[in-house]
Amino acid sequence: MRLAVSLILILAVAGCGSDDGGSASFEEGGFDITFEYPKEMKEAGNVTIAAGAGSSAKATAGIGYGSKGTKDVIIVQRYDLNLAINAKNLARAKAELDPLVAQISPGASKGETGEIRGFPSIDYEGLKVKQIDGAETRLVALFDGDVEYLVNCQSLPKRRTDIEKACAQVLETVKKK
Repeated sequence: MRLAVSLILILAVAGCGSDDGGSASFEEGGFDITFEYPKEMKEAGNVTIAAGAGSSAKATAGIGYGSKGTKDVIIVQRYDLNLAINAKNLARAKAELDPLVAQISPGASKGETGEIRGFPSIDYEGLKVKQIDGAETRLVALFDGDVEYLVNCQSLPKRRTDIEKACAQVLETVKKK
């Protein structure tokens, strides 16, 4: 299957954001999904991965709060799989993904399987990011046939509530293009 997971270390943010509320749309090349996120977040110009396990991403994009080097981010990665994942074989994907998550976040709880807006999903909450003091992340793998979209919602304590809300908005609005 060749699933993958990764944790983010640095996100270089570009563009301008605003605090006037509202939503912006994620419409990146290399991704066949779109979603809404808080307008005050900024698109990433460069994403650096701190730790990973499994295959390499075919596309990576992100948004974040703050300026260059922010660690309060939502990263989306696309992975091409050797096997289409659906509700019937989601347990097989979970059996492969759980040990990969444990490699990059020792002591991590097993993922929760489910469905998010029509995508079979595996959700990992409260993962510690050992490379960044105080950082936590929520990883959500969304499957669209033989494509895995990994949504990584990482935060430091000061912006944790903001990232949790933004992550919920992403997952509540994600859809195929």
